[in-house]
Amino acid sequence: MHDDDARPTSHPDDAAEPRWVEGPQDLEPERAVVRHLIASHLERLDAEVRPSHRLKANLGLGAVALAVIALDIEDVTGVFLPFAQLAELRTVEDLAALLHQRRREDAGSRVQPMREAPPSRRRRFEVHRLAS
Repeated sequence: MHDDDARPTSHPDDAAEPRWVEGPQDLEPERAVVRHLIASHLERLDAEVRPSHRLKANLGLGAVALAVIALDIEDVTGVFLPFAQLAELRTVEDLAALLHQRRREDAGSRVQPMREAPPSRRRRFEVHRLAS
């Protein structure tokens, strides 16, 4: 088995899809942003973060780390991800699907192109300060 073929182990919660996953959709723009920001947070290459990776079990992302990543996503895309929904996420793909759904809601039925902007260090400081 190659490293590329590695799949996360199954989990009893895998049967229930998060409520914002509506079926097959083109999530590639969201997936690319989410993978990049998670990889940056973990100081890894984008290719090392797979859509099937479990946020906590495979990547070790806790609630504070997800909040920081959600703020980075907002900085880059302009889309707010409610912190309450972050607790329901299990995989990188779930986070991409949530971002896609929120982008659609924010733009009506028309999805806006994503902005390119560096993550805000001020917000990152505020989240870390709140966690202390």
